[in-house]
Amino acid sequence: MADYFINELGARPQDGFANRPWDNVGVQYGLNALMSGAITAAQFVDINLKIGSRDIDYNPISPRVAADPPSIPVAYQGGLFNEGNNMTIPILDLRGHDIEEIHHDYRSYVMRARLDKANGNHNNQIIWTGPIPLVGDTTFATEGLTVMDQWLSNIQADQRNVSLATKVADDKPAAAHDRCTDGDGHDLPNQTICTTIYPFYQEPRMVAGEPFTGDFVKCQLKPLVRSDYFPIQFTDDQWGELQATFSTGVCDYTKPGIDQQPTTPWMSYANGPGGQPLPPPPAAMSMESHSLRR
Repeated sequence: MADYFINELGARPQDGFANRPWDNVGVQYGLNALMSGAITAAQFVDINLKIGSRDIDYNPISPRVAADPPSIPVAYQGGLFNEGNNMTIPILDLRGHDIEEIHHDYRSYVMRARLDKANGNHNNQIIWTGPIPLVGDTTFATEGLTVMDQWLSNIQADQRNVSLATKVADDKPAAAHDRCTDGDGHDLPNQTICTTIYPFYQEPRMVAGEPFTGDFVKCQLKPLVRSDYFPIQFTDDQWGELQATFSTGVCDYTKPGIDQQPTTPWMSYANGPGGQPLPPPPAAMSMESHSLRR
């Protein structure tokens, strides 16, 4: 795995580790909580003054960390941050409810937000949620295969001269819709109950103002301006601490991230960082043609 990331992202000259596409320069942790009144100005200043980051070995350190520049465009191109721009085929996301570790429910909806941003809709994505970790529901695997087979069969049988995206949307079977269940194959009655029983949340960077797409490796910066926080009032000492913390500015999420770009499909990293397009797929050859070539 380490060699894979070095092949894709390149190696850091200072230590030989893979370049790191992670950055928290300018991130205002707790910004939304501050503006909603959930935390005080003093708490906001304290969080951002002390939060720091982690070094390449994941040890806590005091300074914020900047991404290694060569890794940023490659993280988008190679799909480490999948922008959803190539995802037009049917997606059936079988979700085991989880709000505590790496399989967070919100990830399904982050991808939905990316599909909406890239393609203008999420007609090709269906989310099924159940209470069993990872699995979701005892019936999901079987029912999911049945629904997906019907969906793909409908698309295959559709001979209209229209785009694949149109066929995916139009040929969706009746059972291909968002749902949540009790874990034993029984649907819960409505979406309000679903979101109550199976809530999902946001990650800290989203609460810091990042869009729900969650796809900013490194943000563009804007100057720290006191009036931007109105009606929040900082003391002069608090404002001085914020100026020291954000000496180069704060994230401007009205602009794309630095080097943010669509994901590039079917890349190979066998020859090193940046990647190259895969060659065309091999063509089928009849046995007769194969014999003649011998």
